[in-house]
Amino acid sequence: MIQEFSVSNFRSIKEKQTISFVPNKRIANSSDEFLLVQVNENTSLLKFGVLYGYNASGKSNIIRAFSTLRYLVLNGSDKKSPIDEYDPFLLDDESSGKPSVFDLVFYVDGIKYSYHLEITNQAVEKEVLCGYPNGHKTTYFSRSFNEDSGVSKVSFSRECGFSSPDKLIITGNTLNNITVLYAYQKTNVSFDVFDLVIGFFDGYVMPEITPSIDLLDWGTRKISSDRSNVSFYESILKKADFQISNVEVKEDTVPVTEEMMSFFSESGMPEDMQEKIREERTIRTRNLVFGHKTSSGKMFFLSDANESNGTQRYFGLGAVLKELIDNNHFICIDELETSLHPELVLFFITMFLMNSDNSQMFITTHVQQLMDADFMRADMLWFCEKNDNGCSEYYQLQDFGLHKNIRVVNYYRAGRLGAFPDLDSPLIRKEETLHNG
Repeated sequence: MIQEFSVSNFRSIKEKQTISFVPNKRIANSSDEFLLVQVNENTSLLKFGVLYGYNASGKSNIIRAFSTLRYLVLNGSDKKSPIDEYDPFLLDDESSGKPSVFDLVFYVDGIKYSYHLEITNQAVEKEVLCGYPNGHKTTYFSRSFNEDSGVSKVSFSRECGFSSPDKLIITGNTLNNITVLYAYQKTNVSFDVFDLVIGFFDGYVMPEITPSIDLLDWGTRKISSDRSNVSFYESILKKADFQISNVEVKEDTVPVTEEMMSFFSESGMPEDMQEKIREERTIRTRNLVFGHKTSSGKMFFLSDANESNGTQRYFGLGAVLKELIDNNHFICIDELETSLHPELVLFFITMFLMNSDNSQMFITTHVQQLMDADFMRADMLWFCEKNDNGCSEYYQLQDFGLHKNIRVVNYYRAGRLGAFPDLDSPLIRKEETLHNG
């Protein structure tokens, strides 16, 4: 599970900003059994966090920063090329060229780890992985970059158990523009801690979900791969009052025409896939349909294209919810409310909290009703706004010390918590539309 994530000099974030899942011990909630997870005998962490802020305040950038860190651990270039993921703060004359800095503190099997990464356009400037087995800090490796020589130096602790040839192999694979953890994945060398950490980024941490991501196909594939999943989707759709009784995936085979093959080729389909289609001369299609029962008792099936955007989005989020319930994951969802009614957003979060075990979710949203939800703790609620220099700053509700009986949403709407748009008069005067001559 994740304890905290920090980033500096990335997009609209200049100074170090931190999102934490560490619970405030002075805060208690009647729903804490669903909100907290005991990761070991000394540590518990929050399962949920929500971030509010006006448009262009930087809400999405903290999620992008986390996704960038995940990407750099799991991916990299095989060539000596620039690091495209480097995206520094640009509203001053100093930040461009300085490293973007990422820090993550997390737990795997009850053991605490910390990972530090600094990147510029040209190189990984610094990289450190530490663990705390038995409460004592162990630095498994540290990596630094010498700008004068253009060479990275990597040092491994003796706990890694690497032989001199092992170290040479990993170091040799560690190009200046990739992480040590990515380079390690390209070798035949093995160390259980590295495998656990990489597995954490690859398995526990899911890719971010943005408003533009189409989740419909994911849910369709879930049902196609295991028909027992149907009852889950039917259940959550009924609970959400979509007036849907049945969900089916109808599969069919379609003969392939020359026009279709031309389209596959032009769209960049891999040659091996094209060859397989040519041999089979058919392709298999999957069509998702939803059953609606009328008052007469008759069932009518509609294709997913005939359903509302909200139905499609919620069904897709159902696939996310099932994954979070069946397996432990961390996920970031940007603007969860996309195409959804505010009450449905609240219901979705409640289902996640009540039915998941060691999963975590961090979302951005504009749904204000969530602020006053009975289960919301002051340490789960975050705000974001830009200062006068255009830098995004993130802070928690608990920083204000409000009484627990205060309606948070009223304070927010009154602008007393910040992160609220400062709107001008809606009247557009004629002189405001004229260009200066």
